Amino acid sequence: MRADTGPLDMDRKKLLDLKSKLPDLLTRLKSVNTVPIDGENFQPGMKKIIEKIKK
Repeated sequence: MRADTGPLDMDRKKLLDLKSKLPDLLTRLKSVNTVPIDGENFQPGMKKIIEKIKK
């Protein structure tokens, strides 16, 4: 009897996809590494970071 490896296979695929996209993601994040997120700047700063990640 074999165990169902479907969920593990999906997780593995997601991790491999992320690994292949890591250089591009890091490049995008470096462009926002000085975004102020203190006090009143939190919402606009986080919005900018999320927009960069989604590109």
